[in-house]
Amino acid sequence: MGDLRTTKTYRSLCTAFLELLESRRFEEISIQQLCDKAEIRRATFYTHFADKYDFLSFFIRRIEEEFVAHVTNSQLNGTSPSESYYIDMFHELITFFELHPAIIRNHQNSQVLPTILDILAEEIQENIFQHLQDTHSTDEQVNRMKASFYAGGIIQLFRLWMTSPESVDLEKITWME
Repeated sequence: MGDLRTTKTYRSLCTAFLELLESRRFEEISIQQLCDKAEIRRATFYTHFADKYDFLSFFIRRIEEEFVAHVTNSQLNGTSPSESYYIDMFHELITFFELHPAIIRNHQNSQVLPTILDILAEEIQENIFQHLQDTHSTDEQVNRMKASFYAGGIIQLFRLWMTSPESVDLEKITWME
């Protein structure tokens, strides 16, 4: 992703996609609408992505990379202990959706929501696995199981927050440490 044109294309697509998600459901967004908003050609889109689900996975990975960078910086600066990695990732997820509440409103009853949450869960699971591999000496199989367990919990807690935000007190989620 070192090519400046590619970087600009990805940035334009992600910005346009976020704007579109705030005004319509994922299933209502066409590739043409995304390309028009991002000011790129369809051929350029298809050079990088197979379809909009492939792009959705990419978009989620990009957002997650921002979460990880923020959490890592917090831990390196001493503002957050390394044991709170999972809590910090959950807080980043909630903060993102608090900044973009229209996305939640538009997708709560979406037929594609389970697919979106599955993609999100896979990305969170892979991120947690990498974190465990980097920070714990346990074997790979154990780390995969832990990552699956934590990702499932984060997604379920996120579902609870989506349907009933008042039932999830972010200040009380220290038991995950």
